[in-house]
Amino acid sequence: MTTHQTPSPPRLRLKLPAGSIDVTTWDEPRTEVDVEPVGSDSESADAAAAVRQDLRTAGSGLELLIEPGGRRGLFGIRGHEPELRYVIRAPHGSSLHASTASADVAGHGRFQAVQVETASGDVTVDVAADAVTIKSVSGDARIDHAGGELRINSVSGDLTVGTTGGDVTFTTVSGDARIGTAAASVFAKSVSGDVHLESVSRGEVAMQSVSGDITIGVVRGATLWMDVGTLSGDMRSELDPLDGGGQEGRAVDLRLKASTTSGDIRLMRAEPAAV
Repeated sequence: MTTHQTPSPPRLRLKLPAGSIDVTTWDEPRTEVDVEPVGSDSESADAAAAVRQDLRTAGSGLELLIEPGGRRGLFGIRGHEPELRYVIRAPHGSSLHASTASADVAGHGRFQAVQVETASGDVTVDVAADAVTIKSVSGDARIDHAGGELRINSVSGDLTVGTTGGDVTFTTVSGDARIGTAAASVFAKSVSGDVHLESVSRGEVAMQSVSGDITIGVVRGATLWMDVGTLSGDMRSELDPLDGGGQEGRAVDLRLKASTTSGDIRLMRAEPAAV
């Protein structure tokens, strides 16, 4: 294990082709790093021993870079990459920036900002106070709470989000998205994936899909402007037409736009989140 003195929460820049990254935040002024080989062969052991750790000043804060040594390519372009496991404990409020090919990334605790780029690794984050950005090909993502803007770009990975404080932008081909409570705007584009938004009360919701289904829950009492339609799918709404905002020019709480080609659209009632 390697210990780095980090009296202020650092920015963790982690690079790992294959294996897993597990980061837990704690109430200590230091960052502890364990690098473990997943396999028992000598190549994996050598790869673990060659991992570089560099704590340096970046702007007004600290940055800890952890990456494989040698000339290995991050995305395995040189062939087989030994699987490694990063186990890290860092102060609450650390920022996480991880780049992987197939390694999973798990962030437990309280982070500032989170950015993950992966091909097929899954991503799990408990709480981020600021922005969360995830770019993935086939990995799934689960975010319990994102306080800032949440941006997800995926091909086939699924997205599960508990609560959000900032705008949400989700783009996918076939992945499904389920978002619990959104405090701001939500923008989603999908080809065949389903999009389910459980609760929203203000801002703008714009969802577009070809064959995926769209479900939107609107908190009772929110006034709406709506433009919703499907070409050949079914359309169901539990909303009262009087929620449409009334007279022309009246300010509304929520602007809602949803369209599909063959997918179904359901507009339902949602209850405010419990305080």
